[in-house]
Amino acid sequence: MKVILSKNVDLEQFAVFAELGWLERRSELGMVCRGAEKTGRNRIDYELLVSIIPDVSEMTAQNIISWCKMLKLCDRDGYLLTLGVEVAKSDLVPVPEQGVYDFWMINHPLTRKQLLHAARHSSGSNLHGNALNIPDHFAHRFDEIFHSCVSKNKSFIVRDLTSNSEKSKMVFIGRRKCSLGWIFDFDQGSNSWSLSGNTSKGSLSCNAEEPDVDIWSIMAHWGHDILRFLGEWNQAKRQLEISFRKDFSEQEREHFKMDFESKTLNVHGYGDFDSASFQKVPIMPRTGSDAQKWANARLERVLSKEIIYRSREQVEELFTSLVVDTPLEEKNPFVPSHEELTEKRLTKQPEVFWSLMVPSDLRF
Repeated sequence: MKVILSKNVDLEQFAVFAELGWLERRSELGMVCRGAEKTGRNRIDYELLVSIIPDVSEMTAQNIISWCKMLKLCDRDGYLLTLGVEVAKSDLVPVPEQGVYDFWMINHPLTRKQLLHAARHSSGSNLHGNALNIPDHFAHRFDEIFHSCVSKNKSFIVRDLTSNSEKSKMVFIGRRKCSLGWIFDFDQGSNSWSLSGNTSKGSLSCNAEEPDVDIWSIMAHWGHDILRFLGEWNQAKRQLEISFRKDFSEQEREHFKMDFESKTLNVHGYGDFDSASFQKVPIMPRTGSDAQKWANARLERVLSKEIIYRSREQVEELFTSLVVDTPLEEKNPFVPSHEELTEKRLTKQPEVFWSLMVPSDLRF
């Protein structure tokens, strides 16, 4: 079973004077950070550098240590910071530079306030508009690695927001819509969100971000919300109990799966979405009567499609095979009588009528 949600959200562009760090591969600094981890002390100091760089001078070692501190790979005492641990894994180091940058940001409860791309502001483009205060919570994400959703090989961190005033400023440039998708894969026990759209720098595509949510608890909430118009959600069995309908699709009748669409859907804590597609939702009969009608419909489909002579015993075996190991079984439907199966078939389906009557007549 899958549920696919979608929503159009605002993608905002603004300009700000900032110090960024573009991630570049620096294997020598990755080696230093890994060396610090291997010692068990997680510290970059002269003793470490001597052990991994033969004949290094004390002055050179101090320059390397100062460089690591400036890059925020370690603290003032040389102990690895979170960024240093990441560099030990990837060899990717944020090389700093200052300037005026355009940032593209999305803000939604699912994605949080997320930087999706950064680029130097065009020198030929004047900045018009009011300077706005940058939200305080934005500063709390300094030194977090952002991966560009426009240029796939670009990643960066925001090291600092510089300003002549006490409060950093940004200039709002524009806003456009992008599509936010959220996929719940209940068979795999996973969920992920993605973004698609366009910016002035190219197409936008972000994939496979997985929120930490309990997808079955969300499904239980939907069971009391949107699903109640279709049936009753059985959380213990993780199936939707529904009434039998003659217009069941083949997927519903034979495979006990249902597809349906919803124009709006709410996810508690994450707001409303514009549309929802429920795919292959497991279904089962609500009552014994529904199970009986369902089983009869499956039997009649086979009798009409595969017209061969069948004795009463063979009909019973066929019925059992269509019920056992299906959601119908626990409701204990029974095989229709011979009269029920042949009634009115002589005129409507004579070939089916005789396929059932001839083996019966030959017994006497």
